[in-house]
Amino acid sequence: MSLRLFDCNASIGRKIVPHPWEFSTLDRLIAEWDHLGISEGLVYHSLAKEYSPAVGNSRLMDEISGHNRLHPCWVLMPAYTDELERPHLLIPKMIARGVRAARIFPSPPVPLPEFTQQLHRFPLIPAVCDELLGALEQHKVPLFLEVMNFSSVLLVGWDSVQWILSQFPGLPLILSGVRHRDNRTLYALLDHFENVLIDISLYTVHRGIEDIISHFGPQKMLFGTGLPVYGGGGSLAQLTYAEIEESHKQWIAADNLLRLLQGVRSAP
Repeated sequence: MSLRLFDCNASIGRKIVPHPWEFSTLDRLIAEWDHLGISEGLVYHSLAKEYSPAVGNSRLMDEISGHNRLHPCWVLMPAYTDELERPHLLIPKMIARGVRAARIFPSPPVPLPEFTQQLHRFPLIPAVCDELLGALEQHKVPLFLEVMNFSSVLLVGWDSVQWILSQFPGLPLILSGVRHRDNRTLYALLDHFENVLIDISLYTVHRGIEDIISHFGPQKMLFGTGLPVYGGGGSLAQLTYAEIEESHKQWIAADNLLRLLQGVRSAP
């Protein structure tokens, strides 16, 4: 069975401090997808993460225009400083433009020495994020949240993850950056909350996919590469050689994400 692969986690655009192996162009991303056999994917722009969501989201739409394989994922933040429109106005416009997924980059729980890891300098607390998360929930927009980066730096505390899941049960929340060392926490969240999934970009755990399916079924995982920060081969190998039913592989490869994207509501 040939899998249809839909990458849930990829980006384009030059970063402030790129790793030596990273690329930044759309053409190179497509070439990497072709090499790995990936048909399409969600993409966000590095400028939206490291400079300005408004600028990066606009640049993303310009750069991927005409490329049917690339689906936009916007970076959002609370709107109280007028850097973005208020969510009840912005999100319907976002969906009308074909954007059906979002990311946020809140401040890490402990300040980090690296400037580029401070991210968007807002905490995941009710007064700051209620409005944004509530609007995303109303429209059923899948939200991606990176809890740990490639260097194993904690970017989001588990208490914040639990708060989002419990207070916004209709919001599909996808956790990126989870590793085997997180299983004792991750499994508890997967058991308690129906609205949480994981991106397997970094979840290269021996028989990890098999174990999650044995506990929770195949609906809790999305295939992602993390390109260009990660290589993508690890998650692809994990999925390809997993000792599970082929139909379950296809759910993880694309179908789970497609179901989430199709569930987005243009009106709350």
